[in-house]
Amino acid sequence: MSDKVEITLIRELRIVGYPYLNGLERDLYDSLRIGDKLSLHHETENAFDEYAVRVEYAGTLAQEGPRKLGYVPKTISPVLVYFLRVAELSGRELKVWVTNTGKKPGQVDFSTRLVEEVPF
Repeated sequence: MSDKVEITLIRELRIVGYPYLNGLERDLYDSLRIGDKLSLHHETENAFDEYAVRVEYAGTLAQEGPRKLGYVPKTISPVLVYFLRVAELSGRELKVWVTNTGKKPGQVDFSTRLVEEVPF
């Protein structure tokens, strides 16, 4: 028998890059609500930052069209690249969701958890 344990990796991390989003991407960003699912993607071909981690909307609000919401702050992205790789290699799930929507445009925070099955 096994149960799933969720390990919180990062709490309340701001999505950066709002000023660089196009109009459709901003509309999606501005419509985010607490609890909306997000996903993280390591941009291995990014010419500016080898550890760039793109944040995308992973919910059902926008079936088609833009999903990009911005990036993980550069100061923490190497850590998230590591956890993305761990999740990929081990078959674990990495959960990411909106935890806070600010009063000003471009103020959305998210949290990340690694889900691990633990035998009991």
